[in-house]
Amino acid sequence: MLYRYIVSNFLSYKGQAELTMFPQATSEEERNKAGMQPSPIAVIMGANASGKSNLIKSIDFSRDVILGITQINSGRNLCYKLDEESVTSPTLFSYEIVLDGRLYQYGFAVQFNMNRIEQEWLVSMDDDQTLMERAYDETTGTYQFQFAEEGWTDSERQRMRVYEEDWQRAYTQLVLTDLVVRNTAESASWAIYREVFQWFKNLTVIFPDSHYNLLIGVTLDERKVNEMYKEYFELFDIRIENIHLNEVPLFLLNLPQPVASEVKKDLMAHRMSDNQSARVLINHNNHEYQLELNNAGELVAKEVQFRHLKADGKTTYDFAKYEESDGTQRLFDLIPALARLVAGKGVFVIDEIDNRLHSLLTRHLLATYLEKARDKQSQLICTTHEQSLMDATLLRPDEIWMVQRENEQTGSVLYPLSKYKVRFPENLEKNYLLGRYQGVPVFHT
Repeated sequence: MLYRYIVSNFLSYKGQAELTMFPQATSEEERNKAGMQPSPIAVIMGANASGKSNLIKSIDFSRDVILGITQINSGRNLCYKLDEESVTSPTLFSYEIVLDGRLYQYGFAVQFNMNRIEQEWLVSMDDDQTLMERAYDETTGTYQFQFAEEGWTDSERQRMRVYEEDWQRAYTQLVLTDLVVRNTAESASWAIYREVFQWFKNLTVIFPDSHYNLLIGVTLDERKVNEMYKEYFELFDIRIENIHLNEVPLFLLNLPQPVASEVKKDLMAHRMSDNQSARVLINHNNHEYQLELNNAGELVAKEVQFRHLKADGKTTYDFAKYEESDGTQRLFDLIPALARLVAGKGVFVIDEIDNRLHSLLTRHLLATYLEKARDKQSQLICTTHEQSLMDATLLRPDEIWMVQRENEQTGSVLYPLSKYKVRFPENLEKNYLLGRYQGVPVFHT
């Protein structure tokens, strides 16, 4: 679980932004103990262009760098650009996470204009022990390394010295990432690196244009997909009877003949190698199709369709995904995340969770998560414009966060609603719209 996230000098964030998942009354001493249960949710609000989405982008970017999906690139300088000093200053990302009942801090700093990682560290916060630290020395132009080597074998120490030589030239490569890529984390002494890396693999970021691939889900296990969606369709009053694959005329795809021939050739090759279930998944004109060979060896296309009851209550009709409402399509993407949250699997970060959803449905979605995921090891962090969520019967003040962007000197500022010492049953929504907590648009006439 996430205890604390810190970012600074990234996009609209000039200074340090700190998102903490602690109950309001928690002391600093209690925060540093992994046994303390963090909050299951953080809802982030604020005006347009205040920096809500930039906070989500910072999490997405840093996670992708850690997983090796994104490379540090001087041509993509993501620092705060409205201040000359910030352009040449490091950008910081820091996570405090709990693994197997122990609290760790992992983070790194990037000098975008120099295309270089300045610092990287992993600390066991329970005993304040630095497990790994890497820092760039401007004077010597080299990296300095520090590892907690207690319990290491001589072979492991020798191997690490070799790696350190390689990392002297790896200006855009994280030590954590490289250790896992090299599979050295299989060593019992270095298992913590694999565990930290896996935590970030389980960290899921969803943007408004992110889509859950229903086609793959239905192909792999149609029954399981239907069970999952059916439960939440009933909760959210979505009247879909069944999700399934259905064959559609191949001409609808309007595939160029050379492409169709190449796909058929590849599928035939797989069939000859005894891979009878080989398929090709394509996205064409925002429609997802599965191409496969039938028993006669002909190319056929299938798509995910949704079965509805007709007015007579007996017969049915199948709809393609694009024929469903925008809100229903959004739920297709959110329900898998909700199901994993309820199962206690990971941390989900969702930008604009209310996008295309009715305000009551958005509230019901969050209430469902909070009810079903109680005492589970999962967390939801989301941004929204839905002010009706500012309700003390749904969320505590320390679970509601605001982003305010006043001027170019300060950039975006993140703070919890608990900063204002609100009292139950204070009308949070009314006071928010009156501007008492800031985080609302200011119009000039």
